[in-house]
Amino acid sequence: MTSHEMRNPLSAILQSADSIVSAFTAIGMPMMGEGLSLPSDVADEVIEAAQIIVLCAQHQKRIVDDILTLSKLDASLLAISPESIQLPKLLRKALKMYEGSLVHAGIDATLCVESSYRELGVECVMLDASRLLQIIINLLTNAIKFTQYSEVRRITIKLGACLERPTGNHHKINFIPIRPGRQSPPVMQAEWGDGEDVYIQIAVSDTGQGLKEEDLSSLFQRFSQASPKTYKQYGGSGLGLFISRELSELLGGQIGVASAAGNTTFAFFVKAKRCDQMQDGKRPSVPRVASISDNPISYGRKGSTAPASPPEYHRQGPMSSDTLLSQMQAAAGAEVPTTNGPKGTLPNGEATHAKNDVLHVLVVEDNMVNQRVMSQQLRRAGCVVHVANHGLECLGFLDNTIFCEAATPLSIILLDLEMPTMDGLTCIRQIRERQASGRINKHVPVIAVTANARSEQISIAIAAGMDQVVTKPFRIPELMPQMTTLVAEIARLEHG
Repeated sequence: MTSHEMRNPLSAILQSADSIVSAFTAIGMPMMGEGLSLPSDVADEVIEAAQIIVLCAQHQKRIVDDILTLSKLDASLLAISPESIQLPKLLRKALKMYEGSLVHAGIDATLCVESSYRELGVECVMLDASRLLQIIINLLTNAIKFTQYSEVRRITIKLGACLERPTGNHHKINFIPIRPGRQSPPVMQAEWGDGEDVYIQIAVSDTGQGLKEEDLSSLFQRFSQASPKTYKQYGGSGLGLFISRELSELLGGQIGVASAAGNTTFAFFVKAKRCDQMQDGKRPSVPRVASISDNPISYGRKGSTAPASPPEYHRQGPMSSDTLLSQMQAAAGAEVPTTNGPKGTLPNGEATHAKNDVLHVLVVEDNMVNQRVMSQQLRRAGCVVHVANHGLECLGFLDNTIFCEAATPLSIILLDLEMPTMDGLTCIRQIRERQASGRINKHVPVIAVTANARSEQISIAIAAGMDQVVTKPFRIPELMPQMTTLVAEIARLEHG
């Protein structure tokens, strides 16, 4: 409940800050009163303030995510759900998520698949992909944070595998001992399959300033960082590494670190089962992956100049909003709206929809602030927006649309879950039942937009009939491509 109530206002904060930036970008310099232009220095201050709001809101979201995971760990409610995955593809996904941050910071990031992985012929494994990705993201964002100010800026992710439990010698690290009483979750035969046991090793190395010997002892502890100076320079809650340790142990493995001047390596391993076929019964197509001896897969750019020091939020003297933005992006590993895009673009630079490709969107949301802010942002992005306050109003509106042989155009529904009168789950079940009976003439694209962020809640929403689930807080520039793709995919299926 706490997570839910924190996410709702965070979503409005993020979208409102985006609105400020995009308003200044789309129309040029705003006018004040009777033809009086807002002074450029004032406009810069407003844009800079909005960008800082975005950065802080995204930081707050990461803390909420960490606390939610932490509370489930404390209550032993964190479920491990194995699925068949291709690990190189998962690691590429992690790098792709932070490609913008890597480019802004001028960091060269490389994925290397080691010979141990290739020699074992691992195609795919049974593993909890979401928990593994959570560990990787924690280590990757830390690496970006501490590498961005180095003279040499390079991050390397290495993927290996073995049949015996790793000792840490390969990466010259000492794994953190498993705490007494820690038991791995039971491996259910039906869920995990009967494939051969295999240990997956992943290391994230960076060329940051390194850690002192005395700092290493405080890592992987709850709400703990290397030193007070770390928090002062880089911020953070001190939960990421603690959660990574917990997740590693839950997945049957361990985590550790080795550091020297100019190089730090965090490495962990988890236990998995070899899987020769994907869950749908089809043999996976394994793309050619790079190894240490091959040309590595790289993200980011080379040859740019690193910031001299971490950003000072309370600083002396002027700094342009673009300069502050680039520094904050690198520091946080976060994307915030740019201020130099051409007219008619979204905050992230994507072009607005052409008139013949307008999305007609129904926003079903009982929170009036979120409803208003989301509607404004969608309209600014080129959408035609209708609103409903709960599920019953949504069904009433749907009766008057093209899905029920009426005149009102409708492309997609953004449906909240927690609402009075009729909640989102009841509403989507009603929509799918009407489709099955023929009362609605074709599939209605529906994305759940909710502050219910637990994996169990997301699974329930999908099972009820949602096409996709987007958790709050989110940003419209990130949601728009998702909406467009979903509408296009369903249209393609409808037309064979």
